[in-house]
Amino acid sequence: MTKYFSETAHEPRVDPQRSLENLVRRVQMSLGKRTVLIAVCDYPNDRKGFVESIEAALENLEVVCCSATIDRHCPNLNKTLLDLYAQQPKPLSPTMVNLVGTDELSGIRWDGLKSAQEQFFFSAQWSAEGLATLGVPVVVWVSSQVAIALAREAPDFWNGRAGVFRFERPLTQGEAAQDRREFAQAIGICEREITAYESAQKSAYTSSETLEFACNLLKLAQLYEASEQDEMAVPLYERILKIDSVILGEDHLETISDTTRLAELYERTGREARAAELYKKVLDNCRETLGDRHPKTAIGINQLAYVYRLMGDYEMALPLYKEALAIRRDVLGADHESTATSLNNLAGLRSAMGDDDAALLLYEEAVELFDRVLGTSHPRTTVVRTNLGALRERMGR
Repeated sequence: MTKYFSETAHEPRVDPQRSLENLVRRVQMSLGKRTVLIAVCDYPNDRKGFVESIEAALENLEVVCCSATIDRHCPNLNKTLLDLYAQQPKPLSPTMVNLVGTDELSGIRWDGLKSAQEQFFFSAQWSAEGLATLGVPVVVWVSSQVAIALAREAPDFWNGRAGVFRFERPLTQGEAAQDRREFAQAIGICEREITAYESAQKSAYTSSETLEFACNLLKLAQLYEASEQDEMAVPLYERILKIDSVILGEDHLETISDTTRLAELYERTGREARAAELYKKVLDNCRETLGDRHPKTAIGINQLAYVYRLMGDYEMALPLYKEALAIRRDVLGADHESTATSLNNLAGLRSAMGDDDAALLLYEEAVELFDRVLGTSHPRTTVVRTNLGALRERMGR
């Protein structure tokens, strides 16, 4: 039988900043559902910085981040995650978990017992129930060696992953040129495989519009994104979404996730009006499934409001920002950092609309809240204080 899609292929090296952006975007799309993401990094001294950068980026996007270190003496994935969840106040906003320490587990057996690594692999293979209970995206940080062993020893866990993200040292100029050549080669292989698959399906008078085919379209789209060719990725994501909508249905979680992904791509490529249409569809789904007062609904409201602001349609953005702020005050409380973020968003819009007096009051309230919740030196506090300072200077105060 002819094989049209390669099971393994050489993947071009990806700049760590690009990996960070892709991982952050994938976590955003996975909020509220059980998702396993693999982050591969062979540099222990750099890994901490990568984790901190990802958490900072996600916190700026109003995602609550937790970190957990696998216990060397009891390296059980489910237990580590559930213990972490039990120790935290039940989150009212979406949460993600960074799991670290897997590369420090010993592979040596003592007295015939399973090594710490083997115990971890065994627990990962049987982790589906615990991860489903947790219901959040989990980023598992591993070395290349552990990744290879994990794929071999815990195949169900590995095959259920939603993505693998590699974090390497920054590229030199020569490495960047080689990187571009490798991307071009990988894209060419993927394009030829897809063309061959479509031709075979056409000759057999069967449809190529299957979920398997959508996965391979996604592989090509991600290669285009990783090589900064977003325009080439747009029609692929449009086709993926059409397949998902027909086979899975408009309200399926994967369809909603792909809708968000395409909306983000529209936003990045300057198609704000089309992005707004999709963000509105995602928001309508949130309202229907989660209700009008859910924190995730507030995130959907903010996404739509932001696109309207990009379009210069301030009158459409204003009631949405107000609604998001009201939800967070009522559900999360007046002292929550997400409430402070909504104050900052609304202040920025008021300032853009020329209503400086209203913007000033909102910025002052946001800074006071960030000072109290995050501290005066936190990066987010600093950003909002800078916004306030710029407004005061413009107003001559």
